[in-house]
Amino acid sequence: MTTKMSDKFITSQGAMNICPPRLRVLSSTPSSIMLSWDETEGPSRCEEQDEIYRLQYTLQIKDRVQGWVTVYWGFQTKFEVTGLGPLECYQFKLKVTTPEGDGPWSPQIAAATKEGQMAIVNLFRAIQYGQPKIAKKNLTNRYGSVEVFNSMGMSPLMQAASLGDPEMVNLMLSAGADVNLTSKGVGRTALMIVCFKGDAKIAHQLIERGANWDIRDRNGCTALHYAVDGSEMETVEMALDEGADIEAKDVEQWTPLMRGVILESSVQILKKLLERGATPNCVDRRGQTCLMQAVLSGCKDIVKLLVDSGADLVPCNVYHNTALDMACARDVKEIIVVLSPNTAGDKLHEETEDY
Repeated sequence: MTTKMSDKFITSQGAMNICPPRLRVLSSTPSSIMLSWDETEGPSRCEEQDEIYRLQYTLQIKDRVQGWVTVYWGFQTKFEVTGLGPLECYQFKLKVTTPEGDGPWSPQIAAATKEGQMAIVNLFRAIQYGQPKIAKKNLTNRYGSVEVFNSMGMSPLMQAASLGDPEMVNLMLSAGADVNLTSKGVGRTALMIVCFKGDAKIAHQLIERGANWDIRDRNGCTALHYAVDGSEMETVEMALDEGADIEAKDVEQWTPLMRGVILESSVQILKKLLERGATPNCVDRRGQTCLMQAVLSGCKDIVKLLVDSGADLVPCNVYHNTALDMACARDVKEIIVVLSPNTAGDKLHEETEDY
């Protein structure tokens, strides 16, 4: 086979031996895809015309109606294909033209545009109003829809979990939602959300799909912290049964037990943590113990629970005050009575340093 160039004939067999450029996807938006490719060795010299020949590239997209359509022809090695639809998958191929003729087409590659804002809004609206059929239709053939966020920084899975909708949760998980994805901002997982709400049914769904108890939000809290914060016994027990770290500390160095004391979780929750091995003598970054925090909260029942569980009365915080010093400074007599018999030789202070 020969190809005519001007008045001379050259063989096109050499063009067929050229290795086609490799196509790559650089980026995408809801309406465009940026592609690039390796530059084929060149420029080439056409000896018969004694001139430099620049390599030319032809990029085509597969149209559902027209078949393969050329979207670019030129010398560059990068091109943005525009005017595309949101969350659609497209196929592309490329060839290079040399002095010897057209080279072979490259292997086809598939690339998808990103989600359009309206489609995202429609998906979250379907979740909000409990419309699984509409949500499923919105997800059909739309890659990436389950990894987007609403204005509250929540993914579709997180929203479904927060609404307590097990059918919608299952739909999101089946569509490929990352069960351990964290929210924008605080960085909560779906498991943290349902643990705080005490929704054991959905928590089981998430655990079966690989939800991780040890992931921490930006405040250092785990799902167990959230269960304790919500004072939800069922999810606290579930977390402990699943092996959640009972001594995990947040950025304030508060364990689940200490957070429970500070946020005044139920006595039953605190008792359960102590029964399952939580240490009552943990210390936060200010040197405060659980017992000191209980004194500050003014709850005699929690103070007594901690003392009965072996809480140490001797430690001082960074202000050199013990739990008894704090109780005396606040003149909380019922707490002083609980602490005094266990502090032999200590005197009640009439004046105590600020802490």
